[in-house]
Amino acid sequence: MNFDQLPNAVEVFDEMMGQSLPPFFEELAGHDGYVREHEIVNLFVFGHLVPQFQRRGLDLRQIGIEYPVKQIQLSSGDAPRTLRHLVVWPRVGATLWCGYQPVAVVEWKNISSITHEPAQVRRGHKKDVEWLRTNSGLMQVGYACLVTRCELKLTFSCIRVEREIESRFLEL
Repeated sequence: MNFDQLPNAVEVFDEMMGQSLPPFFEELAGHDGYVREHEIVNLFVFGHLVPQFQRRGLDLRQIGIEYPVKQIQLSSGDAPRTLRHLVVWPRVGATLWCGYQPVAVVEWKNISSITHEPAQVRRGHKKDVEWLRTNSGLMQVGYACLVTRCELKLTFSCIRVEREIESRFLEL
């Protein structure tokens, strides 16, 4: 099944995120070896989001990791498209090249034991939120996730953006 066959695709994806993120956080809490952003994205997608797709009979080929999406060009130096960590498309074969808008775009930032400048990563997270807000007309919903492991403490924050409106989705 494709997301575009659902009358409430955003609600379904919100539910999938809400059900995926707490067990993902618990898994991260049990292992301190996930230290880079790409590892976090892959762990979340394959370990937690894919089972949500399978439970609902959604086709996995709607998921893209490091996938291109359109973006608003705010200056002459901006490209008309950019790669985003996680992109969920409305149907199999949907891409920006065919004129489709993503159902969801999820950006990730990760602060770990090997992060040299945590403040820079936090600024990057704020830029992700701003990017989602600026480009919210080019997708149905966006999320900016921040994983922080400082010494022995793990925290997680997820901001949700829909139609330029930013809200806290989840804090762990």
